[in-house]
Amino acid sequence: MEGNNMVKLEGKKQKNLKTLSKVIYVLAKIGKVFAIIGTVFAAIGIIIGMVFVNNLDINVKNSNDITIKMGDAVIQYKDENDGVSITSQGEEVKFDDEETIQGMRLVATELTKISKGQIIAYLAVTLVFTVAGLILTAIILDYVNKLFKNISKDDTPFIMENVDYLRKIGWYMVTSTIVSAVGNGIGSEMVGGSFSFGYGFNLIMILIVFAASIIFEYGSNMQEDSDAKIYGSEE
Repeated sequence: MEGNNMVKLEGKKQKNLKTLSKVIYVLAKIGKVFAIIGTVFAAIGIIIGMVFVNNLDINVKNSNDITIKMGDAVIQYKDENDGVSITSQGEEVKFDDEETIQGMRLVATELTKISKGQIIAYLAVTLVFTVAGLILTAIILDYVNKLFKNISKDDTPFIMENVDYLRKIGWYMVTSTIVSAVGNGIGSEMVGGSFSFGYGFNLIMILIVFAASIIFEYGSNMQEDSDAKIYGSEE
């Protein structure tokens, strides 16, 4: 290959690649902002939930008779032969829909198994892992933004900076998957639920990103011995 042999994409393909890259890095930038905002709101929401649960006085005689107090408000749940009822501020509401009754009985049964302390601990774990997951998402999107901004502006995508971005995206995706799995596992253990590892799609995407980093590194090494560019005016 001669050093002055300039190989470029066709004009339409150049435009399509630039447009697609711009769309991706703009969306990644917007996604990063939403992830940061989501981190704040998720933290506030879960903390409010913890405070709310902490102020509740839950008296569980059995799954058929539960009283919940918060300040002057009192809610009593009763499951009797003629159906399920909830009494609040002296007013009783009865439920006769079978699906609703079964759902309320399920909740009541779970309340007999879980203490208020366990609920608060579960919310605390949820807070930690939710915030960690959103922060990792923001970091990943930041590198996606940088990667595709380079692709849209540089003469060639095959530069070592882009290889570095791809590898960082891959490793942060690995970390995010592990954090999510650990958080779900701990949460399921705390509430006595079952945990299943269902991250096959994530693992495939991670492998694709690492494979892309190897391809880009190979392209970068070839680029050093070539003047080939993907952008430029067509003759």
